[in-house]
Amino acid sequence: MSSIRSSFLFSSISQYLNKILSFGFIVIIARMLTPDELGLYAIATAVVVVATEFRLMGATNYLVRAETIDRQTIRSGLGLTFCICWGMALCVFLASSLIASFYELEPLSVLFKILAIPFLFAPFISISACLMTRDMHFHKIMIISLTSLCIKIGVSISLVWGGYSYYGLAWGLVIATVFEFVLYYFFRGEGVSWNPSFKGFKPIISFGIYNTLINALYRFESSAPDVILGKVGTVRDVALFSRGSGFLTFVNEMVTAGVWQVALPAMSKIKREGGDVNDGYVKASLLLGGLVLPVLAVSGVSAYPIILLIFGEQWVESVPVAQIIVGWVMLKSIHTLSTPLLISTENEKAALLKQLIVFSACIIAGIIAAPFGMFYMAWAMVFAGFVDLVTGSYILYRCLGIKPWLFLGSILRNVLVALLCVIVAFALDWVLDFKTVEPIIAFICLALIMPPTWLACVFWVKHPLCTEIAGVMDFVKKRVKRNDR
Repeated sequence: MSSIRSSFLFSSISQYLNKILSFGFIVIIARMLTPDELGLYAIATAVVVVATEFRLMGATNYLVRAETIDRQTIRSGLGLTFCICWGMALCVFLASSLIASFYELEPLSVLFKILAIPFLFAPFISISACLMTRDMHFHKIMIISLTSLCIKIGVSISLVWGGYSYYGLAWGLVIATVFEFVLYYFFRGEGVSWNPSFKGFKPIISFGIYNTLINALYRFESSAPDVILGKVGTVRDVALFSRGSGFLTFVNEMVTAGVWQVALPAMSKIKREGGDVNDGYVKASLLLGGLVLPVLAVSGVSAYPIILLIFGEQWVESVPVAQIIVGWVMLKSIHTLSTPLLISTENEKAALLKQLIVFSACIIAGIIAAPFGMFYMAWAMVFAGFVDLVTGSYILYRCLGIKPWLFLGSILRNVLVALLCVIVAFALDWVLDFKTVEPIIAFICLALIMPPTWLACVFWVKHPLCTEIAGVMDFVKKRVKRNDR
């Protein structure tokens, strides 16, 4: 258990730093490029991100979850990803002109050709990273990811500043990928072979088909509004929607930093050691929700001053989108750990069925809503979030016996804490008027008032987080006393 906590610490630090740097990068780029320029780049990345999931064919999660692996298994995983990644690079390159014609945006053709290059390095990067993840060497992953991210930010900003617009963002990604490839080469362990083998694919593909489709559907669900609005609406709609949803996604990922990266290897390890993964899931969801739901709820209330402060007045139209989308993010956060749980317990088919139902609801609702504008698209995503909650609860009950009424009953304290925090946020809005006060003033007041409010609510409802907070305080006190000696 101590190794899991240590890994979670490194993963959390890495994820927090990555998210902070990435968000800072987005803030800078949002002030350097227009909504039309960012909207066009968002369409390109939304399409490519789906192809990105298929490039691994589940090989990474297979190697993480497998009871034992040997050198041949690693070589087979590398060989499979090599075939798929290079094939995807070719497909993206050849389809670039066709996709550009579909959207009637000629610059997309060049963008797709540039974005095909990182696929060539993906096999070596992904297999090396997954083996480090299996061994929980998150300190190495942290060094590599932060270094490559800094290179991406520096190169991208320099190129955009030099007048290369969205092409600068694409080339920044390519150059950072090359550096990441070099770093993984030097950090890889002795047992990591970069000599691919083109046999022994069957067990990996058997697992990978389900896992890849799960991840692809999950990613495309988030990218669907950009893809649909890019065709039905305008690139400006795409940019505004992307900025509103991206703001809340950043908030959610900042709170859950490190959890996703550790979730599958941790649950797999608990299962291998004979532990109760169901109990671990319920407790983890309760603790995580006690942090996520209140933060998201308050972010929705205070979206106006925060978006103006961070992105500037040219993005003010994204505020109503963010205030609607928060419902989608909150609903999805309730069962955010369900996929790692189902995969670790060998219920990939059920996990795929869940994601397929949610994806279908998202696409159907999105296609119906998109012609009426981005605000209706936002409500379509909220509907998809509700489907995610209902479907996730049912499948966890059918596969693992987690009773939905007991699970949802256990998280009522999360809802209560969130509700109390929202009431305080609305009261602060009533006093200050977020639409007229200087954004920096509103942000400072929120930063000073909301954390102690959340802490008071957690202790008032006797949330299990109280025990965790008390444990952290005791640890800090002991460290202080030890240092004093």
